Amino acid sequence: KIALKNVCMNLLAGSTFDYLGKLVNDENIMGGFASRILYVVSKNKEVVTQEWRNGGDANKELRDEYREALVHDLGQINELVGPMTADREFGEAWEAWYPEFERKRRAIDSEKAQSILARMNTNVLKVSMLLCAAEGDDRQMKIRHWERALDLVSKVQMEAPSIFRESRAAAAGSGMATTGGIKDFLINQI
Repeated sequence: KIALKNVCMNLLAGSTFDYLGKLVNDENIMGGFASRILYVVSKNKEVVTQEWRNGGDANKELRDEYREALVHDLGQINELVGPMTADREFGEAWEAWYPEFERKRRAIDSEKAQSILARMNTNVLKVSMLLCAAEGDDRQMKIRHWERALDLVSKVQMEAPSIFRESRAAAAGSGMATTGGIKDFLINQI
């Protein structure tokens, strides 16, 4: 018997735009599914030069070093237990940001755009926690975690309209043009 308590599920997945268009349709946008995902797309058209390697021994020493570091980090992550807290500056920054963000989000004419932005607060807090945990095991979020997380999530959210448009999530004709307001909205937030 396995019992899981207070689980925080995280998933990293890749998808083609065509399949994303089937997954993230109007119903999922309005139902809350779409806002729970951070959509990250690389628009870099630069071709990365790679080196041909014969056999499995190339850079074995470096690979072993990375492996040891990863196993060490995963061991520390496994031991990380307890609530995350925030210092005073973090709390003040959040308290200054959230009510204003939420007021402006609710004022957007499109309910779809509002739905896509509905979890931005949660996403920024989760990324803040990840940044904090990546630095050490004290579990106290600092202002630098807040600022970096807000910047990262805002940049990702600004891409949402083009991601949905490119994935043809609104192919039914209702159009995701209404989410164009997200980009303008977020530009004013940063």
